[in-house]
Order: sequence, then structure tokens, then C-alpha cells
Amino acid sequence: MKDDLPEPQAEGGVSSTAWLLAVLAIVGLLAVAQVRHRWVSPRVLAKGSVASFTLRATADAVYDLRQSYAKQSEVARANYKPIYNKDLTIFYESREKIIVAAIAEPESHWGWETEAGDGGVPTDGRVARHPSRGDARLSAAPQARRSDGGLSDARRISGAAKRGDAGVDAGEEEDDDPMLRIARQRELESLIRGCFRILEPYYKVGVIADSEFPSQKDEIRIYSDQGTSNRGMHVVELVSNVYRFSWLQPQLSKRARQFFYKTNPHVVSRVIEYIFERLPANLTYARENKQVIDILDVTGVKVVLIRRSEVLIRRGQVVDTQRYERLRASAVAEAETSNLERTTAQLALLLALMMAFVICASEAAPQLLAGPRSQMIVAGGIVAVASVGVAGLALTDLHASAFPSATLPLIVAVVFGRVPALFVGIATAICVGIVWALDLGGFNVAMVGGVMGALVARRRRRAGILAAGVIIGIGQALAQEASRAIDGRPQTYLELLSAAEAFGGGLVSSVLATLVLPFVQRWLGQSSRGKLKVLADLDHPLLRRLRQQHPQTFVHTVRVADIADQAANAVGADRLLTRAGALFHDIGMLRARQLPEEVSVRERARAKIEHVAAGLRVAAENRLPDELVALIAEHHGTLELSALIDEARAAGEQVEMEDFSYGGPRPGSVEAAVLMVADRVEHEVSAAGARRPEESVDAVLSRLVTQMQFDRCGVTQSDLHRIRNAVVRFLRGNA
Repeated sequence: MKDDLPEPQAEGGVSSTAWLLAVLAIVGLLAVAQVRHRWVSPRVLAKGSVASFTLRATADAVYDLRQSYAKQSEVARANYKPIYNKDLTIFYESREKIIVAAIAEPESHWGWETEAGDGGVPTDGRVARHPSRGDARLSAAPQARRSDGGLSDARRISGAAKRGDAGVDAGEEEDDDPMLRIARQRELESLIRGCFRILEPYYKVGVIADSEFPSQKDEIRIYSDQGTSNRGMHVVELVSNVYRFSWLQPQLSKRARQFFYKTNPHVVSRVIEYIFERLPANLTYARENKQVIDILDVTGVKVVLIRRSEVLIRRGQVVDTQRYERLRASAVAEAETSNLERTTAQLALLLALMMAFVICASEAAPQLLAGPRSQMIVAGGIVAVASVGVAGLALTDLHASAFPSATLPLIVAVVFGRVPALFVGIATAICVGIVWALDLGGFNVAMVGGVMGALVARRRRRAGILAAGVIIGIGQALAQEASRAIDGRPQTYLELLSAAEAFGGGLVSSVLATLVLPFVQRWLGQSSRGKLKVLADLDHPLLRRLRQQHPQTFVHTVRVADIADQAANAVGADRLLTRAGALFHDIGMLRARQLPEEVSVRERARAKIEHVAAGLRVAAENRLPDELVALIAEHHGTLELSALIDEARAAGEQVEMEDFSYGGPRPGSVEAAVLMVADRVEHEVSAAGARRPEESVDAVLSRLVTQMQFDRCGVTQSDLHRIRNAVVRFLRGNA
């Protein structure tokens, strides 16, 4: 093709309907942004209240817990060991004091068996009542369980023993044999020390009280006070490797009965219970938010970082101290920009985006703006995605990447094609980024999902959308991981969960697009591939009638269909729709007028032009799809009948251009442009005779471009070159 072929020129300006819908879309997006800011934006909730929405950070923020609660932090650091503490000296010190206090207890306290009637303790181990004192207890009630390691009991009982007042009358112990008391005291001391020898190996590993056992954790960080290599350091230990008192007590009872089988079992049980009541744990747990202190502060972390779009509190959760501080820090970061400034910035961004979108779409993807319905799908779809995203993020704690932002690009790719879907995918990602207040990672995921949805989906191929969803999900998951690496965030379980949610977002997008597409295509008047295959069958009733009544026209339509098929394949147009349109483009010849032999050139021109209107009537009577009707109406555009004009002027007839020009409209889709080229080329080749095919094709394309027939369909210079080469190859092969 010659390089000096004129470029296709576009019409100036865009329809007022497109601008009106763009403005309405801006208003809708601003309304969604205001709803998000007023209802579900990070704000400070009262402690103890229940969050009605899932609140997320709209900006990066930090808060310093030590500065907020300096006094409470000092108290907590003085009273708590970092996370956990394993110190075996607790066991040794408690052991000696417990032994002293136990030996100081009166012999009758342990429930030794005595002979009936001697005023001792019954054989069931219960404490006897002294006849002169009623319900006199032999020892004071123990202190709170392991609250002080048994130290107060030891001091109290030891003091009572020195004073000769251990809770019983002095003369009560004189009833027993002194030698028996000494033997029992030695046996008791041996039993207690034996129990401690059994417990010592467990304490070297670590013992935790049942009330503090970290059942929700798999590992704990132990702060070691012993040894030389790990002194003053945290070491990681499995929770399954430490012990709790509820497990140790039956184990100790079992082993003690094996070693001290001659000792009264009631005494053994009472001794073990006595030990466990006073024995402290050597692993203490500093709980989160206890005494208004966060566990991070206990370990020495000064500040806490909040990243944009991070969940501050989930819907239905109670606001505790830590969440309150996070909400307050995020609210301070958000308050740095006023609502007026934020809204103005959003309005400016959306205006710039919509203006660029409408102008670029009118040049590269005019089918998006071809009618009010297609414009409403794009504008309404973007607002719907933003609205659903805001509601979903407020009612769930999912990551923004989990929401199906690629649904609209998938629908547009199947309905209008790849290039329009690219525009819609990019515009959707920017809009949701502005409205959702996403960070760079969330914006990247939405952008990658939209672009991949436009690239992997094929026009009029609904069957491949589900497979496209898998590819989109993989791309979004990789984008999420790439954003994490760029931000320098460590790989954690939550980060992997976010990547999995991004993958799920791609799958959900494909499912939603599959469900919505039939309704969108029906509303736009698009036909299914099955229906187009029926129409493209040469045995269709209308085509049979055309073959019988106008065989020359039928042969022409078949040749046009073959040429158009090759050209459509070269530029990625819908081949099935193009072929069906080529077979029906001259169906109006079924209603053609029979002109007499002696007729003016003007009448012949009018009859030739009228076949387009006749074809539209035939299509309406037979309920042909709207897409096919558009191809019938546009395949001649506003072309002039140059040969008849020259003939009329040569015959001396008056020439009025409206009588020698088609009424249009000009092609509004790539398929209509391809059909026009194929129709003109077939006429030119048939009339040229021995002329070379490339010359005929070049002449046709030059004439069509000069008459501005491609200004509405988005056909570019490169598209024309591909069409030209494909048609020339076909004509050479079928000469």
C-alpha cells in the first residue's frame, strides 16, 4: 500500500450524552467517597464500645504507647518480666520455705490414722473437732493460690510453732507417743523432699499456672535468667514442651505412691495438695492490655506502625486499649487534611480522569460511546464497583484485593473488545483507588486485575471467562506479593492470606462476569455465537430466497463474506459477526424496484441507494439482531456514487449530491468498516477486469479514507495496512 495514503480522520467533539454520563459518574463516585468518609472512615470510638463497621487506616501512622501511658508503662515494666521468665531460683527458694512451713504444721493436720477414741483424726482423713473447742481449725486457711509462693504461710506457721500455738491446744499433742511423732515427722519430711525431687526436672523445662496457660499459642518466647549463653535473652520454646499444674498434680501423686507406698495414702494426697497450693510457677505470662499496657511495650518496642488500608478494628469487636490507640493515631493522621481539601482533590482527580477517558475512548474505542446504553454500562459499572467495594470493606475484614474489581473489564472485553476493556480496567482501578483510599499495593492489584481481564478475555467468548479468572487471580496474587516486597514488609501468615484473597478476587470476578454477561448482551442487543452461526449458514431462508431471486447478488455476497472474513481476522474483529453481516448486507435486493429500460441516471442512483432502507425493513420483519441491522445500515456509510455522478453529468442531467450519496451512518465498529472495504473491493475487482488486485485495493482504501468513512469506528493506519495486505493475499490466491 502506498505510504501517502491519507490517515483516517475522526469527528470533532463527543456526544453530549457521553459528557452527561461522565459527570453523573463523577457525582456518584464523590457520593460514595463521602459515605465512606462519614460512616466508615477511621474515627476514635469510646473504649468498651462495639464497632459498627470495619475501620481501616487511610494513611500511614504511628503511635507511641509509652508517651500515651508513661506512668502505667513504668509500673508495668517494674512488675512484669518480658513476655515469659524462666527462673529456677523461684523453685529452690519456695521449696525450702514450704518444707519449713509443712514441718511446722501439727501432726494431726496431715490426717494420720489413730486408734478409735483417742481424740485423733478419723481414718477418712478429716480433721477432728476438739470436744472443748467445737470447730477449731488446726491451721489457718492458706493464702490465695500461689500468690506469694507460700512465703507468708511459712512465716505464719513457723511463728506459730515457735509460740507453741500452731492452731491447737498445747496439751493436745501430748496425748500421742513422742517417738511416734518423731517417726512421723521424719517420714513427712522425707515425703515432701521426695516430691520436690520429682518436680525439679519439670521446673527446669518450665511450669505455667492453668489460669495463664497460652492455649492459643504454638510457641512462646522465654526470657532466661539462668545459664551463661542465654542469660538475659529470649529463646523460643514450644508450648507443648512446658507443663501446667493441672497436669503435674496427678503425675506427682502417681509417682509419690510408688516411692512411698508404706505411707498413709491420705497423708500423701494431703501433702501433694499442700505443695501445689503454695508452689509458684516459674513461667509468668505478661498479658496483653493488662494494667493498660501492651505486650509490645513490655518487650521494649517504642512505636507501633499502622499502614494504609490496614484493619484497625473489625465490625462487631469491642474497642480495647490497644485498638483505641490505633484508632486515635489513624484519626490524627487523617485530620491533617480537611474534608474540603480531600473532596476538592478527589473532584479534580475524577474530572481529569473522566475527561481523559472520554476523549481517548472516542478516538481508540468509539464503540464504548456509540450509544447511551453502552455509556451507561461503563459509567454505572464503575460507580457500582466502588459502592460494593466500600460496603464490602466496611462489613468484612477482607483485604481490598479480595473484591472483584476485574468484573467490569471482563464484561467490556467480551462485549466490546480488548482495547475498550483496557480503558475501562485502568479507569476502574484509578476510581476505586480514589474512593477506597487504597495504598499503592491495593491500587496495583486492581490495575493488574483490570488489565489482565482485558487481555485474556476474548470478544463474544463467554465460555473462556472462568479460565480467564484463574489467570487474573494468579496475576493479582503476584501483584500483592510484589507490593509487599517493595514496601519491605516481612512474609507473614497475614501477607500470604492477602495474596490468597487476591487470587480469590480474580475467581469471583470471572464468576460474576459470567452471571451478568447474558443480561448485558441482551440489553445491548448482542447475539450469541450460536445465533450468529445460524445466520451465517448459507441455507438460511432469507439467503435461499436471495439465491433464487437474485443469483448475481448472492454470488457477490458470498465473495464479500470471504474477503471480509480475511480482513476481520487480520485486525482481530469478530469474524462470525462480520461474515453474517456480509451475507445479509444486500438483503434489501429482495425488495428492489424493477426499473424500466429507459430511466434517468438519477432514478437508477435512487434505486441503488434505496436497497439499504429496503434491507432494514426486511431485517425488521425477520427480527434480525441489532448488530446485524447496524451492519446493513452502515456498510455504505455516506459514500458518493462517483460513477453515476460522472454519467449523469455526461448526459447533461442536473446533479444534486443528496440524490447520489448514501444516507449513512458511517461505520461505527471495526466490523462495519471491514464490511465496507470488502464490499467496495469486490465491486472494484469485478469492474477492473485484468487490473492487479493491489491496485484495486489501494484505490478503494484511498477513496474511503478521503471521504472520511472511518472516523467513528476507531480504525487506524496500521489497521488499514493489515486489512490491505490480507485482502491482497486472498485475491491473489483466488484469482
